[in-house]
Amino acid sequence: MTHVKTASLLLIITGTFVACNIYSLIPIYLQIGSDFSSNIDSIVPGSSSFTFSYAVGLLCFGSLGGKIGKKKIIVFGMLAASVTSILVSFTTEPITLIAARALQGFMLGSFAPNAFALTFDILTGTFRTFVIALINTGFLVAGILGQIISVWIEEATSWSGVFTFYAVLYLILFILLSVLLPKDTSSQTNTSLIQNVKIIYNKRPLILAYLISFCLLQSVIIFYESLNRLGLHLDWDSSSVNMIRIVGLTGAVLSFGMGALIERFGVVRVLQIGAIFGLISFSPMMFTTNKLHLALLSIFFIAAISILIPTIVVIVGQLGEHARATAVSIYSFVLLSGASLGPLWATLFTFKITIVMLIIMYCLLLWLPSRLKNQL
Repeated sequence: MTHVKTASLLLIITGTFVACNIYSLIPIYLQIGSDFSSNIDSIVPGSSSFTFSYAVGLLCFGSLGGKIGKKKIIVFGMLAASVTSILVSFTTEPITLIAARALQGFMLGSFAPNAFALTFDILTGTFRTFVIALINTGFLVAGILGQIISVWIEEATSWSGVFTFYAVLYLILFILLSVLLPKDTSSQTNTSLIQNVKIIYNKRPLILAYLISFCLLQSVIIFYESLNRLGLHLDWDSSSVNMIRIVGLTGAVLSFGMGALIERFGVVRVLQIGAIFGLISFSPMMFTTNKLHLALLSIFFIAAISILIPTIVVIVGQLGEHARATAVSIYSFVLLSGASLGPLWATLFTFKITIVMLIIMYCLLLWLPSRLKNQL
């Protein structure tokens, strides 16, 4: 049991630092643009290319994990991520940055679906729900931590130092994962990917769960991209934006009680509670750009995501059954496909308009779970 707990902790830590790279460019667009003698808008696609390629990697490596082993895919992915992170640090123009980030994202996509599927294989009961919630908490922490790491390292060295740091970190994680992760058994050997997709397509609750998933990480990216641009517009310093990020992170503590929350209220009610937290966060933002107000309100937003994402993962894992690895990889693909639109969305709209759209999105998230009620 001790070995399993160690492996679980390693998966949580790895998941956090994998997801950090989704957000790593956001606070250093200006510095990279200056180094490349380019405007910020030419650097933003470096985030979108990473996120979309990450989503494609989730889908590809998720299906492979069921065939050749989840541990093998996770370990290989970490080594490849280390190499591609070095490539990003050597780029000298927007087009090469975008291409290298796409490669990096694709390789890091090997982790999430196989980590979740491996968790279902080696853990049971409430401890499994607890670990899944913590992995997702790590992904939420990454939304703040990834940006803070980038700011600190860029200020101490340069923007390329950020990706050199990740290259070294992923190499260390590659070694630890090779040694500490337990071997897994293939659960999809006799079923093709196409057959699994057909099984999933015929499960209406899964389709609805994927629709909800599309909105979740997208809303995180949209909010923090818009917040970063608001800070530039209002001439905030980096410490002000970091303060909002760090304060908001306290909302992630709700993840620790997800197992008990789901057991008491059921997944449908918990999804609706999460949507309500989101609306509590966004509605007052219509009327304020005060830094302290935004920081306090962002706590409710991160709390909402802390509730919604683990609950959706539990639903997908349960409904996926023997096609679980494929179901989780499709979930991850949908989640990140939505997120890939976030940076582009934030360039098109003002902060206020973005908040209005997020309110509409969370009203939809409040309604959709009711469609699941009689199907779970």
